Amino acid sequence: MSKRKIVAKDIISSINASMTNQELMEAYNLTVKGLESVFIKLVEANLLERSKVFGRLKIVPPETATVIRKIERKEIFVPLRIETVDEPPNSGVVINLTSKGLGTKGLAVIPDKRYKLRVLADEFFQLDQFTLDARCRWVLENTETSEAEAGFEITSITEQDLERLQNLLETFDYMFRGC
Repeated sequence: MSKRKIVAKDIISSINASMTNQELMEAYNLTVKGLESVFIKLVEANLLERSKVFGRLKIVPPETATVIRKIERKEIFVPLRIETVDEPPNSGVVINLTSKGLGTKGLAVIPDKRYKLRVLADEFFQLDQFTLDARCRWVLENTETSEAEAGFEITSITEQDLERLQNLLETFDYMFRGC
């Protein structure tokens, strides 16, 4: 069964227009579980504040979303390329990064699927490429750019590659201090 695509901007407008859960489910052809999933994805993508969905369903966005956000994200202001390793050619850029997860733009991925990802070497950062295993937590389609954004939770990384990741985070701390 293929996943239904909902334009984030449209459903956010509907939520902001005070549509009830029932109206949202009818308008977007969603089940209760589907509506809950949409709320979680919007909150995790920082497109909707948690307070907007708190109490709308019996189950609210999981606390793991909040826990992940306690780790400061490093926004990436320069192109840092990433690709899937076990898939047909599929590449994009990293848009934010922590020691526990990352956000990407341009990767064609599926929520809840596990991927082996490779952050590609970059001479500008004097960065050696590194790989990690990650689970796709959410995907949002951007209708304006036709590029999907996705969030990943790092599930496995070697010690050597973790050191490379931490060095990259430290480099960004130094480079963008005060931005």
